[in-house]
Amino acid sequence: MARKRRKSEYTKQRERILNFVRRAEKRGYFFDVPVNIPTERQLRQQGYRGASLAAQTRRLQRVTPSELYEQARFVDVETGEILTGQEGRKFERARRAEERERRNEEARRAAEEYARNQAKRQADFARTVIHNYRLQILRFPKKVSEIVLSALDSAIATASMVAVAWALENKAESLSDFLNRSAAFGDSIAAVIAYCQAMFGDLPGMQDNPEYMALIEALEEEEGIGE
Repeated sequence: MARKRRKSEYTKQRERILNFVRRAEKRGYFFDVPVNIPTERQLRQQGYRGASLAAQTRRLQRVTPSELYEQARFVDVETGEILTGQEGRKFERARRAEERERRNEEARRAAEEYARNQAKRQADFARTVIHNYRLQILRFPKKVSEIVLSALDSAIATASMVAVAWALENKAESLSDFLNRSAAFGDSIAAVIAYCQAMFGDLPGMQDNPEYMALIEALEEEEGIGE
């Protein structure tokens, strides 16, 4: 298999300039004078060799995008206005900045919408979990349900409804199962206090909540715990 011939530096520079022109024309630039650059073969046919060919290569190397924009004009496709090449560059930068701002604004709105939807889903989830939990607790004797629901309300006020709902989901043991498992307590107030502490006591801020701690201390004193 024949090895692919490497491009000369002249050919690379020629392609660089022509590719630039083609891309610029696709974006709305046009050149009053066509950018015609002879191929290396054409130059050699004209007698360019060695130093003279190297001089042509250096000439192409010195061609910069700014120089090419100076030779171009730009058409605003929305208004039909014709601008200089440099004015077209400023127009493009401004348009790109506007497009970035538009995308950033869309992303910000999407993030806010996502956050609102997440918050709504979390709130709906929390309301459902806590509603069902209240119904479950209300099946117990009034004294028991009052204690647990008072602890529940303190937890919601302190740690938020969502945090309490997740705690209830993660600590899925029912009050009846807890009381049955706590044979040492039976169905005493001590067992209910232990249940409340297990369900809500480690939520953020609960140990610093004066109402909750007062409730627990009053119940313990009423039950004679620790005497």
